[in-house]
Amino acid sequence: NAATRFAAGSHAAVPAGAVAAAEEVITDMLLTKLTKVTAVLLAGVAALGFGFGLRTEPTVAAPATKSRPAGDDLTAALKTARPINVALLEQDEVLTDLKCTPDQRQAIADVIKAARDEYREAVQGAMRKVAGPGGAAVRMTPPPPIKYDTEKLAAALKAEQLIRVRQLELHLKGPHAFVDRRVVRALGLTAEQEAKVEEVIVRYEPEYANQVKTALVDGADGDRADGDKALAELGEKFTADCLKLLTKEQQATWAWLVGKRPEAGAWVRAGTSNGPAGAVGMFRFQGGGGVRVAPVGPAPPGGGLVPPPPLPKK
Repeated sequence: NAATRFAAGSHAAVPAGAVAAAEEVITDMLLTKLTKVTAVLLAGVAALGFGFGLRTEPTVAAPATKSRPAGDDLTAALKTARPINVALLEQDEVLTDLKCTPDQRQAIADVIKAARDEYREAVQGAMRKVAGPGGAAVRMTPPPPIKYDTEKLAAALKAEQLIRVRQLELHLKGPHAFVDRRVVRALGLTAEQEAKVEEVIVRYEPEYANQVKTALVDGADGDRADGDKALAELGEKFTADCLKLLTKEQQATWAWLVGKRPEAGAWVRAGTSNGPAGAVGMFRFQGGGGVRVAPVGPAPPGGGLVPPPPLPKK
């Protein structure tokens, strides 16, 4: 009764001890209600947590995942002391793939032209007049190989463009790319995989040689697109045979290393040679200004170089 009258605000005729007892009772009642409310709230939060997929268990560290290197790591993976393949930069579709600016295209063209002009002078200096049956002829001894300023060419490109050039060089190699030390290291090929890759290359080389010969003949006849397409398809075929030897993880690493393979086009010609190295040809002047190429033969012993005879006037 005392507690009831105290709660109602009436302190009259209520002993002090009763007041204290009432305060204690009311406090206990409030704490009890608060505890129940808190328990209900916590239960609700826990239910919501499980409903949204949350866990109240101690957090366990997730297993480490293998991330694919990029940027500077790709640069390091493709690094080589070999100069860049200039023949790639001679193809307009490659410059388009690299997203070269007009200034970059001009800088590349200037370097290539300077090297060709120097080479042309070397070729002219390597020709000598030879007297023989059928009229005057010019025999050409092998000039030094054409020298491009690859440092200037590399300086004309951005870092990401240089990376792409290195990727295209690997695409040009076809199955030979899988014996490149950079690829072997990046893929972590086993001895068994390397042996099987070599078997693929042994089958590839004779077909490639025949296809290059056909492509050069087609190119001379003016139909170069078919030859380019056949070369590209041959490389893709034997590259696919090598990829079948890899694990899924190795295949993913290969895709990261070389990037997307371009469509078949003139760029595949950058991996071919225009003729046998060291060949010495005979260019014979005929009536009417024509020139006949005699069979390839060995260079004559000794003898100095003399200027070639002028072409007959038409």
